[in-house]
Amino acid sequence: MSMPDPRDVLVSSWWKLGFSEVEYPWGKPKYCCPVVYHRKDIVLLFPDIDGDSKGVYVLAALPSKEMTKFLKWFEDTLC
Repeated sequence: MSMPDPRDVLVSSWWKLGFSEVEYPWGKPKYCCPVVYHRKDIVLLFPDIDGDSKGVYVLAALPSKEMTKFLKWFEDTLC
């Protein structure tokens, strides 16, 4: 398996994975995210499981220089 290009960032949406539909004995999950992920260059987007808002959860794991760029892009583009 080849290593990813260090200039690449993985962006993944978890909307259609169905985590919010899982029915545990104690009820539906309040939140879901990966416990461990080996990459340091990833942005994951999660839906609001409760459905109370039109918000989104964003998990970003980037080097500090790239995080600054991502934060500026995020604020300029999406906020």
